Amino acid sequence: MLLHREAHATVLLAPERYASSGQFTQRIFESVLAGCAPITPAHYRAAGTVVPDELHAHHSTHVTGITHALTLMGVAERARLLDRCLRRLDLFRLSRQLDTIHAVFDHS
Repeated sequence: MLLHREAHATVLLAPERYASSGQFTQRIFESVLAGCAPITPAHYRAAGTVVPDELHAHHSTHVTGITHALTLMGVAERARLLDRCLRRLDLFRLSRQLDTIHAVFDHS
């Protein structure tokens, strides 16, 4: 956790079989909750659903530019970005998933 405390970002990488199906790891939640912006390869399926566009890396050198922009952000701007990340992850909350399961069974 010490590494996360000092980091501005985490690059989320996954095997192609996961990236192409849109399966993101638990690391995205750990990253955001630790205050690290989750930089995601733009070609990952559903990347736009899970991570704001300004954190999509289109190639490896783009990661450096995103990281540099993050270091220039003030605390309030960074907090707003992380809040946007958290809001996108809201649909993955267990309470949301349980609501969906209950709705499906209630209509069966």
